[in-house]
Amino acid sequence: METKYIDVLVVGSGVAGLYCALNLRKDLDVMVVSKDKLDCTNTYLAQGGISVARDMEDVPLFIEDTLRAGQYKNDLQAVKVLTRESIENVDSLVALGLDVDKDEDGNWDYTKEGAHCVNRIIHTQDNTGENVAKTLIK
Repeated sequence: METKYIDVLVVGSGVAGLYCALNLRKDLDVMVVSKDKLDCTNTYLAQGGISVARDMEDVPLFIEDTLRAGQYKNDLQAVKVLTRESIENVDSLVALGLDVDKDEDGNWDYTKEGAHCVNRIIHTQDNTGENVAKTLIK
């Protein structure tokens, strides 16, 4: 029996693990392991939306809203990365096939949730987590 070696082992098949695996270099041999079936994750249960900066001018306010929601106990550098890269990452999900809810003009239909002071949450119907997972698995 031949031994097969992999370059990267990703433990967990939720959105974080799957997105990580898809964003690694293409020349790496990657294996994703799951505790059960691929659809047996908390990601599938997530009904809420995805927070995304509306544009680069929204980033400072997005940072403040995120810090306030975390009672200013957040890692500031992590929040800055999350907010600055949010548009690029959602664009990547859409390019992979995620069907984001749109308004009557065909633009992303932003809503407001949690500590956000402006509408910057996008959804895919009422099962965003499941739709993101299915997009990443596909």
